[in-house]
Formats: sequence, C-alpha cells, structure tokens
Amino acid sequence: MDVTEFELPADGPKIQFAKVNHVTREQAPIIEAQIGLVVNWGEIVKHPPTAANRPIPLVSVGNELHVDVHGEEFDASTDPRPGTGQEFVLAGRMRLAVGWETIEIYPPFDAGVWRPAVAKDWAELDLLAAAARHNLRQQQLDAIDPRAATRREYANRLKQFRSLLNGPEADLQEFLENNPQLLSPTHLRMWKKVPLGRRVTDFVFKEPNDYVLVEIEAPSRPLFRKDGQQSEELTHAIDQVNDWLRYIQDNPDTVHRELGLEGISPHPVCLIVIGRSETLREADRRKLVTMQGTLPKFRIWTYDDALVSATQSISNLLGSIPETEGAVEIYYRWGRAAVGV
Repeated sequence: MDVTEFELPADGPKIQFAKVNHVTREQAPIIEAQIGLVVNWGEIVKHPPTAANRPIPLVSVGNELHVDVHGEEFDASTDPRPGTGQEFVLAGRMRLAVGWETIEIYPPFDAGVWRPAVAKDWAELDLLAAAARHNLRQQQLDAIDPRAATRREYANRLKQFRSLLNGPEADLQEFLENNPQLLSPTHLRMWKKVPLGRRVTDFVFKEPNDYVLVEIEAPSRPLFRKDGQQSEELTHAIDQVNDWLRYIQDNPDTVHRELGLEGISPHPVCLIVIGRSETLREADRRKLVTMQGTLPKFRIWTYDDALVSATQSISNLLGSIPETEGAVEIYYRWGRAAVGV
C-alpha cells in the first residue's frame, strides 16, 4: 500500500549491459539494473466501475523490452572527443526470462461485460494495436537513418556470404552470381561467362574508370603447397588471366564490338579469388605481393579478402556494419533529425 517502502526482491529479473569482445568473447559488465512493476493498489480500487463494453486496463506490460543506446562512433586512430564522432542509436529488443507474457491490471468492472463470445474480436484488436505500435516505432527509427533498411539487407547478404565459405562450391558460385555487387560494389554493368578465346571469365564488370575481369576458384583450393611453391590451382588461374589479356590485345575489334566490351583497355583489371586467408603463412603473403607486382592491375584475393573488401565498400556507402547479436539494429544520425525514440 505504501510504494515508498517497497523494495524489489534480490532474486527478481535483472538486466545487465556488458561490452563483448567479438574475437575473444570476453565480457566486461558496464551496469546492472532490476526491473519491477510497482502499483498502488489502494488507488486503483478507488476507480469507479467502468461502463465500457470492454474493460480498459490501467496498466498493461508485455514481455518485450525496447532498449535504445545513444552514442558516437569514432575511428580508432582519432581522438574521441564528444561531439566530433558519428552519432548513432543502437535499438534492440529483449525478453525477460519469466513465466508470463503480459501483465494487465484493471479497475473494478462488471464481470458480465467479459463475454467469451467477443474474445476473438478483442484479441484481433490487440494484435492490430501491437502491429501499429511496432510500425510507428520503426518509422521513427527509419526517420533517423533512411539508409538503415538498405544496410540491414546488405548485412544479411554479408552474413550469408560468410556462411557459404565452408559449404559447397556450387552454392557459393550461385550466390555471387546473384550478388555481384559484393565483388564490385560500384560496377555499372555486369556480364557472366564471357568467352575470351578458349578461356571464359566468371565475371566481367564495367566500373566507372575501367573493366574488371574475374576468375573464381573454390575456397577450399590452396594458393601454395607445403614446400612454398604456388599450387596448381593458382597457376591455372594465372594462366587463364594471361590468356584473357593476350586475346584482348590480339582481337580488340572482336572484344569491343562482338562481345560488347566497348572501350576496354589492353590491360584491364584482373581479379582472382581463391582459397582462405587462414591457410597463408607470412612467406606466402610476401610472395603474393611480389606476384601481383609483376602484372599491371593484377589482384589475387582470398575469399576472406573479398569479404573484407565488400564490407568496407558497403560501410563507406551506407555506414558501418557492426557485429550485433539478436534483435539489434544500428541507426546513424546523418543529420540532426529531431525525432524522439
């Protein structure tokens, strides 16, 4: 009856905020708080009985909490002075580990209005109201960051890309064919399986300043042997690139007119994607640098390199894509939007 004397029990639900290192998985608690619902029952019972067709609760609490964290994002190499970083709102949803879904508290009412026959209609209204609240909140968040939906879509694609690196080659090939922007985020046009003489490219991208010819090998294929020599798979891929270049230089009219690669230079950018970074030793990495220096505009990427490059390119266009878990989204304040969440 006296809410000023009330204390939450020590064994009740708690929420803890912690920093998580996504590499080591170590957690460092920041703050902890308890959650409770305190109602002065003496005041509630004083309410006169409602005459409405449906009793209206004075308190309605659902087991879904919305948590918003406001902050600033800084480059690790800069001085993190407040007011100079990229403002953001980190919006998340969570559920308490309790045995109830909703708690509602009603004033006195005539039990005769609580008719089972209309329960279905009342439930439908409740669902529509919940959907309306969800949509309103989402509109408020999207007003803060109009790029959020696009960034969310690309975050899902990057996550799928990462998951496919340990799966069948055919699934990865199909995924990249359906998501070529992960290999060339700024391309203006894309061709698949372009024949350049006896050899066929996996992709050709027309970018604003150049063409990019792409050869894809499986993530499971090594770049180097145990004795340090380059693998047969990498040698085969490099031979393909050299054959493409010779064909372009020997048949410029065919390449320009018949294949539609108008304006392609005798030395376009050539990209080989093969293997995984975890298989490379330091000596292997130095060899890759040397090999790529022997040909102009020649790149050799592992699939991990491709994933990092795609993530960075998308982040430059849409904002950083942080690693989050559960129902958590980030919204950047690109302008000083006066929207309260």
